[in-house]
Amino acid sequence: MEVKKLIEKINLKNFTEKQLMQIYNKLNRYKWSNLLGEKPEIWDNLPNYILNNPDGKLAKNNIVSPICIYIESKISQKKLIKYDHINNGDSNKIKFELWWQWNHITDWYYYCKMVLADFIDDLHYKAEKKASEQYDKYWDKD
Repeated sequence: MEVKKLIEKINLKNFTEKQLMQIYNKLNRYKWSNLLGEKPEIWDNLPNYILNNPDGKLAKNNIVSPICIYIESKISQKKLIKYDHINNGDSNKIKFELWWQWNHITDWYYYCKMVLADFIDDLHYKAEKKASEQYDKYWDKD
Protein backbone atom coordinates (compact mmCIF):
# COMPACT_ATOMS: atom_id res chain seq x y z
CA MET A 1 0.00 0.00 0.00
CA GLU A 2 1.34 3.37 -0.96
CA VAL A 3 0.60 6.15 1.54
CA LYS A 4 0.26 8.83 -1.11
CA LYS A 5 -2.43 6.86 -2.96
CA LEU A 6 -4.35 6.20 0.25
CA ILE A 7 -4.29 9.86 1.27
CA GLU A 8 -5.29 10.99 -2.24
CA LYS A 9 -8.41 8.77 -1.98
CA ILE A 10 -9.52 10.69 1.10
CA ASN A 11 -11.17 13.97 0.15
CA LEU A 12 -11.24 15.94 3.40
CA LYS A 13 -12.84 18.95 1.71
CA ASN A 14 -16.25 17.23 1.75
CA PHE A 15 -16.41 16.90 5.54
CA THR A 16 -18.08 19.27 7.98
CA GLU A 17 -16.09 20.89 10.77
CA LYS A 18 -17.57 18.47 13.31
CA GLN A 19 -16.66 15.47 11.14
CA LEU A 20 -13.11 16.78 10.73
CA MET A 21 -12.82 17.10 14.52
CA GLN A 22 -14.08 13.52 14.92
CA ILE A 23 -11.54 12.28 12.36
CA TYR A 24 -8.71 14.24 14.00
CA ASN A 25 -9.66 12.96 17.43
CA LYS A 26 -9.51 9.31 16.33
CA LEU A 27 -6.36 9.62 14.24
CA ASN A 28 -4.60 11.55 16.98
CA ARG A 29 -4.90 8.33 19.03
CA TYR A 30 -3.82 6.17 16.06
CA LYS A 31 -7.34 4.78 15.66
CA TRP A 32 -8.97 4.65 12.24
CA SER A 33 -12.05 6.81 11.74
CA ASN A 34 -14.89 5.12 9.87
CA LEU A 35 -15.68 8.51 8.34
CA LEU A 36 -12.59 8.00 6.16
CA GLY A 37 -14.00 4.82 4.69
CA GLU A 38 -12.77 1.29 5.12
CA LYS A 39 -9.76 0.85 7.33
CA PRO A 40 -6.69 -0.25 5.33
CA GLU A 41 -6.11 -4.00 5.79
CA ILE A 42 -2.65 -3.52 7.27
CA TRP A 43 -3.68 -0.73 9.69
CA ASP A 44 -3.88 -2.92 12.80
CA ASN A 45 -0.46 -4.45 12.10
CA LEU A 46 1.36 -1.12 11.66
CA PRO A 47 3.32 0.43 14.52
CA ASN A 48 2.14 3.90 15.54
CA TYR A 49 5.48 5.41 14.57
CA ILE A 50 9.09 4.38 14.02
CA LEU A 51 11.91 6.42 15.49
CA ASN A 52 15.07 6.72 13.38
CA ASN A 53 13.48 5.19 10.33
CA PRO A 54 16.24 5.17 7.68
CA ASP A 55 14.58 2.30 5.77
CA GLY A 56 11.35 4.27 5.35
CA LYS A 57 9.19 1.52 6.83
CA LEU A 58 5.50 2.29 6.95
CA ALA A 59 3.90 3.35 10.23
CA LYS A 60 0.48 4.76 11.12
CA ASN A 61 2.14 8.13 11.61
CA ASN A 62 2.94 8.27 7.87
CA ILE A 63 -0.80 8.21 7.17
CA VAL A 64 -2.03 10.18 10.19
CA SER A 65 0.33 13.17 9.99
CA PRO A 66 -0.68 14.60 6.59
CA ILE A 67 -4.38 14.24 7.42
CA CYS A 68 -4.00 15.87 10.85
CA ILE A 69 -1.88 18.68 9.43
CA TYR A 70 -4.62 19.43 6.89
CA ILE A 71 -7.30 19.44 9.62
CA GLU A 72 -5.14 21.68 11.85
CA SER A 73 -4.93 24.15 8.97
CA LYS A 74 -8.74 24.34 8.82
CA ILE A 75 -9.74 24.21 12.50
CA SER A 76 -8.27 26.16 15.40
CA GLN A 77 -6.20 24.44 18.05
CA LYS A 78 -8.69 25.56 20.67
CA LYS A 79 -11.61 23.85 18.91
CA LEU A 80 -9.66 20.61 18.43
CA ILE A 81 -8.56 20.53 22.07
CA LYS A 82 -12.06 21.45 23.26
CA TYR A 83 -13.54 18.57 21.26
CA ASP A 84 -11.01 16.21 22.82
CA HIS A 85 -11.58 17.43 26.38
CA ILE A 86 -15.37 17.21 26.12
CA ASN A 87 -15.56 13.88 24.27
CA ASN A 88 -12.66 12.00 25.86
CA GLY A 89 -12.25 13.63 29.24
CA ASP A 90 -14.50 14.50 32.11
CA SER A 91 -14.94 18.07 30.94
CA ASN A 92 -17.82 20.19 29.74
CA LYS A 93 -17.91 23.53 27.91
CA ILE A 94 -17.61 25.61 31.08
CA LYS A 95 -14.81 23.50 32.60
CA PHE A 96 -12.96 23.59 29.30
CA GLU A 97 -13.24 27.39 28.98
CA LEU A 98 -11.96 27.83 32.54
CA TRP A 99 -9.07 25.43 31.85
CA TRP A 100 -8.27 27.16 28.53
CA GLN A 101 -8.36 30.67 29.99
CA TRP A 102 -6.31 29.67 33.03
CA ASN A 103 -3.61 28.08 30.87
CA HIS A 104 -3.43 31.08 28.57
CA ILE A 105 -3.41 33.55 31.45
CA THR A 106 -0.60 31.67 33.19
CA ASP A 107 1.32 31.44 29.90
CA TRP A 108 0.88 35.21 29.48
CA TYR A 109 1.92 35.80 33.09
CA TYR A 110 5.16 33.82 32.69
CA TYR A 111 5.86 35.48 29.35
CA CYS A 112 5.44 38.96 30.92
CA LYS A 113 7.54 37.92 33.90
CA MET A 114 10.31 36.76 31.56
CA VAL A 115 10.16 39.95 29.47
CA LEU A 116 10.12 42.10 32.61
CA ALA A 117 13.12 40.21 34.05
CA ASP A 118 15.06 40.83 30.81
CA PHE A 119 14.07 44.51 30.93
CA ILE A 120 15.21 44.84 34.56
CA ASP A 121 18.49 43.07 33.78
CA ASP A 122 19.00 45.48 30.90
CA LEU A 123 18.30 48.47 33.19
CA HIS A 124 20.77 47.15 35.77
CA TYR A 125 23.39 46.68 33.08
CA LYS A 126 22.87 50.20 31.74
CA ALA A 127 22.90 51.71 35.26
CA GLU A 128 26.09 49.84 36.17
CA LYS A 129 27.73 50.89 32.92
CA LYS A 130 26.78 54.54 33.47
CA ALA A 131 27.95 54.43 37.09
CA SER A 132 31.21 52.84 35.98
CA GLU A 133 31.73 55.53 33.31
CA GLN A 134 31.05 58.29 35.85
CA TYR A 135 33.38 56.65 38.35
CA ASP A 136 36.11 56.37 35.71
CA LYS A 137 35.58 60.03 34.70
CA TYR A 138 35.84 61.21 38.28
CA TRP A 139 38.99 59.25 39.10
CA ASP A 140 40.68 59.78 35.76
CA LYS A 141 40.72 63.56 36.19
CA ASP A 142 44.17 65.02 36.05
